[in-house]
Amino acid sequence: MIRPDRHRFILLSRAWRDHVVEPTILAQEPAAGMIEDWIDAGRPLVVAASAKCDPSGSIRLGIATPDKRRFGIVTSPAAVDRLLPELGLEAVVASTPLSWRNKIAQTLEVAAQQRLTLTVFGSVAWAHLTGEPYLRESSDLDLAVMCHSATNIVEAANALLSIEGSPRLDPELCLSGCGGVNLKELAMMPDHILLKRHGGPMMIAASAVIRALASQ
Repeated sequence: MIRPDRHRFILLSRAWRDHVVEPTILAQEPAAGMIEDWIDAGRPLVVAASAKCDPSGSIRLGIATPDKRRFGIVTSPAAVDRLLPELGLEAVVASTPLSWRNKIAQTLEVAAQQRLTLTVFGSVAWAHLTGEPYLRESSDLDLAVMCHSATNIVEAANALLSIEGSPRLDPELCLSGCGGVNLKELAMMPDHILLKRHGGPMMIAASAVIRALASQ
């Protein structure tokens, strides 16, 4: 199995304990009991960015709880039972607060006009997948943004970010197989921008991001 992209959700198999790469964390309380109970209940985990020290091919996974605790483990691909489909923004509307609906509708309209594909991660995705109360009125709406090669990404970013009201949008522009960059930062066209990716973050030229989008 190829290491899934960051922000993707997965389910682990019943035999997941046999494939934990860093088993010491399962001997640490209170993390140990929390992680085991979560996975054994069939709840999802999110793919996190791998670290440089992670074994080749391993998958770093995270758990976020409604009370904002964070836990993580590293497994081999053999632990994965299923990679869950990406969650389109339009598919999770019913899981969001009513006060968000108007801005979400405007966001989807702009996305269609600018030829953007929007999927969600973060607290909105956790709320939708688990049914638990992750969202507050002050929560951000975390978006993974994919664009058409002909899209003017700076123009599209400004159109998205100009939509007023709640929630605050926190969009990450995804580069095919290479990680992602903060769309707000890219819209300001700095000389360099932080690329978040497997293996650790790195600074790259913003112009290289624009060129990469044109070739996707």
